[in-house]
Amino acid sequence: MAMEVIVGPPFITITRGNTFVISEPDGWINASTDQGFYSRDTRYVSKFEIFVNRQRLLLQNSGAIAYYASRAYLTNPVINTEYGDIEPGTISVVFSRAVHDGVHEDIDITNYSMKRLRFSLEVLLRTDCADICEVKAKRVVRKGNISTSWGQEKTELISVYEHDGFSTSMITRLIHSSSVPIYNNGRVSFLIDLAPKAIWHSCCQYMMDVAETKKEFHECVHSLRTPESEVESDLRDSPRSLAEAQLGVCTKPVAKDR
Repeated sequence: MAMEVIVGPPFITITRGNTFVISEPDGWINASTDQGFYSRDTRYVSKFEIFVNRQRLLLQNSGAIAYYASRAYLTNPVINTEYGDIEPGTISVVFSRAVHDGVHEDIDITNYSMKRLRFSLEVLLRTDCADICEVKAKRVVRKGNISTSWGQEKTELISVYEHDGFSTSMITRLIHSSSVPIYNNGRVSFLIDLAPKAIWHSCCQYMMDVAETKKEFHECVHSLRTPESEVESDLRDSPRSLAEAQLGVCTKPVAKDR
C-alpha cells in the first residue's frame, strides 16, 4: 500500500536556555502562525518583516549555523527609488540571528553595483505577549493592553504589556548602526547611502521580560561563534538539542488570563 507523505512548510528554529525563535527561512515571522520570539511561556514577537523600499528581499540560502543561531543570504528584486532603479541582484543582505540573553540580530548590506545606491530599509515588528499554550492551541485571544514608546536618544523601542495584574516588557535596541534609525508608522527605518563596494551594518538586540532588561547588550552574532565565547563554551560542556524548542509538546496548563 502506498503511503502518503506530507511535507510541511520549511521553518528555522534556534534556541538557548528558556528562549527560542521560530521563523521563515528568510527570517520573517508570519502572524497567525506558531512562529515568533518566545521566552519561558510567553511569545513576545508575533510578526517580523524586513523591506527595502517596501520590497521583500529574495532568499538565496539560509539555515541554522548553530543550535542557537541562524543566517540568511538575501538579495534584491528590481527596486524603484527617487534616484533611479536598483538592478536586481546588486544588493547583498546577510541577516544573522542568535539567541543569547534575549535575541540578537545583525544586518549587513553590501553594494555590489558600480554606482552609488540610496534606499530605505524598514523593519516591521509586532508583539502580542501570548501564552505559549494558547498559541499551540491556535486560540489566542487579544487581552490587556500593549503600549509602545520610542526613545531616539538610545534608539530603542520599549513595549509594555499589562493585563489583570500581569505585566511584562520587551526592549528592542538598535546599536552599532551605520545610519541613524527612526521609528514611525510602526516600523524602524534607516536611510542608507552606499558607495560601490561599501558595507552598511546594524545590530538589533531584543531583551525580554522586566528582569531580563537589566542584562548587558551583546556584540555581533559572529562574536558568539568564536571558540572563546560563553555560548560555544557551554556547547562544548553540555550540548543542547533543538528538540527543546519545538512547540510539539505543551505540558503546562493554560496560564491565568493575560
